[in-house]
Amino acid sequence: MESAKSLAKILDSTYKKGMKILDVGCGPGHFLVSLRKRIDPEINYTGYDFTQKYVDMANEHFKGSAKFYQGEVSDIKFDDASFDIVMCNNVLLHLPPNLKKPLSELIRVSKKLTIVRTLFGKGNYIVKDVNYEGDFNEDLEVQKYLYYNIYTTEYVTKLLSKIPNISFKIIEDNNFIEFDNRTECGELATRTVGNLQISGNIVFDWRYIIIEKSE
Repeated sequence: MESAKSLAKILDSTYKKGMKILDVGCGPGHFLVSLRKRIDPEINYTGYDFTQKYVDMANEHFKGSAKFYQGEVSDIKFDDASFDIVMCNNVLLHLPPNLKKPLSELIRVSKKLTIVRTLFGKGNYIVKDVNYEGDFNEDLEVQKYLYYNIYTTEYVTKLLSKIPNISFKIIEDNNFIEFDNRTECGELATRTVGNLQISGNIVFDWRYIIIEKSE
């Protein structure tokens, strides 16, 4: 995962041995493998994901060397300032369009640093992706979809400015190698053009929001 490499670069200048890391939206633990390889093989890592299947897979795979919990990003089941660093990568774009609550929760459980990777664009777009036959009923009415929401820097800046006692910056994620999966996976597959990813008609301009709590 290219995002795991770019995340490790961001953490490299901040992380100190013994820090507690919370990965919100951890899936089955992809980022833990990268962090152990690139940052600290004994990293104090906790995973947190909405999907119980992923939590079970991670707990089975890592067998006690890290802990994984199920829950929602808008209601994180940990006390205030429980972790030195909280990260949430490739998650907020898939949530219903209300960023203030999940961002506030991520910041709440962090002692100092919160790192968020999500999509940005020139406009605010609420995208509902309906790709599969199972997403429709027999009358071809949409039953389910996946959000790919895109927000402007201006919107995120205004939103974060309403949260007290923090400073933040937004930086581009340009740590990409060129690839094109369309030959193997079809026209909707992801490819890169410069520092952007493209999937079908959706342009993925990935950026990091790096948030620090004030002393």
